[in-house]
Amino acid sequence: MVVSRTEFFGKHAVNVFETQNDSQKFSQSIAQMKNLQGDNQPFYVCNLGSVINSLQQWFSYLPRISPFYSVRCNSDSVLLRLLAAHPNVGLHCLTREDLDIATEIMPSGRIIYANPCWTRGSLRNAAAAQVGLITIETMGDFERVLSTFPQATMLLNVGMSVNHEDPATELGCTLEDACEILQKAADFQANICGISFNIGSGCKDSTLYSSAIQTCSDLFAIAKSYGLKMNIINVGGGFSIASLNKCNDFASFVEICNEINTALDYYFPVENFCELRVIAQPGRFFAGDAFTLSTCIIGKQAHFHT
Repeated sequence: MVVSRTEFFGKHAVNVFETQNDSQKFSQSIAQMKNLQGDNQPFYVCNLGSVINSLQQWFSYLPRISPFYSVRCNSDSVLLRLLAAHPNVGLHCLTREDLDIATEIMPSGRIIYANPCWTRGSLRNAAAAQVGLITIETMGDFERVLSTFPQATMLLNVGMSVNHEDPATELGCTLEDACEILQKAADFQANICGISFNIGSGCKDSTLYSSAIQTCSDLFAIAKSYGLKMNIINVGGGFSIASLNKCNDFASFVEICNEINTALDYYFPVENFCELRVIAQPGRFFAGDAFTLSTCIIGKQAHFHT
């Protein structure tokens, strides 16, 4: 007999079961029980132990980097609250809806808001929520921030254009534009405090991270010459626990971590950058292995090839 209890996570009632070793077999047993009750609605099973294990793996391999989980990946309330309970974990938001979810469970100082299309309305929303960090990537973004949310703490997203497998790497300003925006930030005494980049998923060459971190070092030096104080690097997303070990043409998570750690130690040694914060925006790394979906299959189609 399967024994459970009901707990509330915010406004959501969730059935919590004792430790289960196999999520798939457990899902099947729950599905069979629900079928006997005439309930054939789809449901998710979340393995909280998998999330905790992923947290341990993250800080074991990337001790200098605080993960800001991407809410858009999976906004399950149990998952978010479990992650929010860790003091070194933040949340990464792309939309107002993401931000509303995040501010319910986490202090605004642990939230990064990276709206891909800043409007004055979304900036007013960010200001009202007192978001800790926002990401900009164009001069137009910067000018809208100055006029609508001038007290914002900003990260400048720079497109490294190095991973052709993932178009997300092309997002962000060019190096030339980055220097221009940094200069203007210094002129207006605006608070651009760091650089953000994204190598993304499907990385075949882990040295791309070293190159990107070197570029961050160059931009930090340029910003310092303008009188700006830079203390944050965001290494983006694309991490997957499924790639913990190399099993295809893509770089493994371990290889990527080794490259990042070596580059950080070389270009940003702790003794010289004691105030530096390094963050990332993982999504699948925490959610990918934690959830099992059970649903009815109402039809199937076979495809034959000659």
